[in-house]
Amino acid sequence: MPGVEIKNVLDKMSRLEDFARRTVTDVRLGKGIDALREEWGGGVDGKTPKTWSRADRDPLIKWMVNDVKVEEADGVKALAVKSDEFKSAIGKRVKEWFEAHLAELVADELA
Repeated sequence: MPGVEIKNVLDKMSRLEDFARRTVTDVRLGKGIDALREEWGGGVDGKTPKTWSRADRDPLIKWMVNDVKVEEADGVKALAVKSDEFKSAIGKRVKEWFEAHLAELVADELA
């Protein structure tokens, strides 16, 4: 029945959004930013500080997806969703945060 299928899809989307909201926190995002800073060290050439740009969003998403998978493994399993759906929900939250905080990240690096 189409009505049941739509309800199931909406329930799944709601569960994914709720899970992403609970797991993609400012604290976890800060840890991801710190991890990427450490990984990049002195920037691309090893000397110049890294300047954040929109191109850095995808590495942060990748870090976040991996961190949530490890740290929240039971919750991820309980979602019972496809890997791509999980990645998409986490990625959406990271993108929203990154766009809202990009100027702040750049200012912090230049300070």
